[in-house]
Amino acid sequence: MSRHWLEGSGREGIPRTSLVDRDGKIAWIGHPMRVDGPRAVFLAGNFDPAMQQQVDAAFSELGLKLGAALRENRSRELLAVLDVRNRTDPVSTALNHSTTVKALLQLGEKEAALQFARKAAEDAPAAVPALIANELLKAPVGQDIGYDLAVRLCEQALQNGESGNPVALSAPARSYEGIEGPTEAVRVWRQMLALDDPAIDEENVRKRIDEWVR
Repeated sequence: MSRHWLEGSGREGIPRTSLVDRDGKIAWIGHPMRVDGPRAVFLAGNFDPAMQQQVDAAFSELGLKLGAALRENRSRELLAVLDVRNRTDPVSTALNHSTTVKALLQLGEKEAALQFARKAAEDAPAAVPALIANELLKAPVGQDIGYDLAVRLCEQALQNGESGNPVALSAPARSYEGIEGPTEAVRVWRQMLALDDPAIDEENVRKRIDEWVR
């Protein structure tokens, strides 16, 4: 799969989704959260590769601007670029939800961030609520980050089948640390270790468990 579908396409980043036409040719490659738009026109028989390439190019260009604004903590600019990106590819707005929460928190607009987080998570893909909760948990020092909301978002992600996703487990574990003490937090940290995922910082997770069970 890696050789034929990632290296062969020249796009090695993951997660990655490919749409294959009836002739067995790849018609589109992109992030799975962006697939609904091209898939809809593809199935309707109205897929225009040139037009989709224009959308993808604009989306990628705006992604570079997003990256620059993130690195330099230019939160107002970040929100402006996000607005343009959402209008460029409305189907892909869920990809930007957690970044919007991040920018609002950086600006000190806690209530706006919490309100957006609640609304954004309503119909979001399975992984998005945990990503939003992760940003709430990284709120600037001194802000009340809303642990109750973070816990609800994390539980929503887990109910939607994200129990095998390290990010979706890390966020609830840290949320439980904030409001419910050691029992639930340790349970989720141990569940995370059981995944045996190389992306997990096992040493750090074990340290957090040790801190709670002393």
